Amino acid sequence: MTSDLLTLTQAAALAGVNPASLRRAIARGTLAATKYGKTYLVTADEIARFIRERRFAERRRGIPGMHMYTTETLPNHWIVNDATGWWLVPNIPGGWSRRTQYRGYVAGLAPVAPGIAAGMARLVGYEEVAP
Repeated sequence: MTSDLLTLTQAAALAGVNPASLRRAIARGTLAATKYGKTYLVTADEIARFIRERRFAERRRGIPGMHMYTTETLPNHWIVNDATGWWLVPNIPGGWSRRTQYRGYVAGLAPVAPGIAAGMARLVGYEEVAP
């Protein structure tokens, strides 16, 4: 039974977040944990649930500061606008590493819904820019 208990550091590594984020989730009541002395322990099932819900929420809201567009003239590419500029990104796994600067018109671009853009950003390996 104790083998499926994780410290916040272990749980944070699995969830891809900082342990402080998990402490805030515990305080909000969105993550169930048990406190032993000064240490919080989380079950593996609970962290798996937290990760699923977090990914679902990300899919709905997208990635802050990143906007993705399509255009009929470049059907196999995404056009991404973020804090670093406008990028033409091949629509393939790892396409972010093959991006080039986008120099086309922006007026005719079709925006991609934030949730879909977040999923596509993961597919192409988008590296989020720190604010």
